[in-house]
Amino acid sequence: QILLTFIPSIICFSYVFQQEYFGVLNLVAVYIIIGIGVANLFVFSDQYHNFRFEKNFTLRMQKAWNVAAAASFATSITTCISFISNSMSVFPAVSSFGIFSASLVTMNYFAVISFFPAVISVYHNKIRPCWWDHPSLLFCCKRTVPDEVE
Repeated sequence: QILLTFIPSIICFSYVFQQEYFGVLNLVAVYIIIGIGVANLFVFSDQYHNFRFEKNFTLRMQKAWNVAAAASFATSITTCISFISNSMSVFPAVSSFGIFSASLVTMNYFAVISFFPAVISVYHNKIRPCWWDHPSLLFCCKRTVPDEVE
């Protein structure tokens, strides 16, 4: 999911911001966005785990999404602003890097708040009933699902 944000970011970088220069420095953004994306995914999954005692799955997802979206927004917007400040550089490589990284952070935020909850929903409703604590149980589905462990 993190790496899938590159395609919309490149489209945004090329067509919306009308940038023609794509420097080698932009490839460093791969490592930056992996770190930011993993942190955002961790925040969401941690909030999902924090509301594990909520019996209603829809309410649990709503509560987890509300907290995680706000926390991820705060970190993503500050990171995005810092990259936008790089876009004012007179050096084309630094300017290009700032614009591309800001678009990556923005696209990653939208992917985390839209795509990752869908992944968790599929896991909770389709995969978890067949695969609880041990991966080998995926192909020999049990009829009862234990409660979530602490």
